[in-house]
Amino acid sequence: MPVTASQPAPFYFLGAIFKRKADMQDNADIERLRPRLFGLAYRMLGSRLEAEDVVQEAFLRWHRAGSEEIRSVEAWLVTVLSRLCLDRLRAMQTERQRYVGPWLPEPLLSVEQSPAHTSELVSDLSMALLVVLQRLSAEERVGS
Repeated sequence: MPVTASQPAPFYFLGAIFKRKADMQDNADIERLRPRLFGLAYRMLGSRLEAEDVVQEAFLRWHRAGSEEIRSVEAWLVTVLSRLCLDRLRAMQTERQRYVGPWLPEPLLSVEQSPAHTSELVSDLSMALLVVLQRLSAEERVGS
């Protein structure tokens, strides 16, 4: 049975985190960051379960951090999440060195797409196309 992006991720301790840090930001403000953080983690790791774990760890670290140290919750969470993903990628690379078969990212099916998600996807695809075109020589670009 395929897992869809519209299903809520199992963030077990977030209710307690939101109650303790309610003075920092509204629950809705923090909740709106979840899809962005999950999308970033999924694009970096290629696994839904790994992405959910890393997002959960980022929220737990945010909870442990002092609120006076953080100027922008969103920037802090994205930075921590990126670093956690890089650490996890390094660990996964050593695991894959022992694996004999090919590694493919898990497909992520999306039922509903918001306009913000669609514009983010278009931006990602445009950037990917530019990167590919920059790697091609002039002759190869003409042929494509």
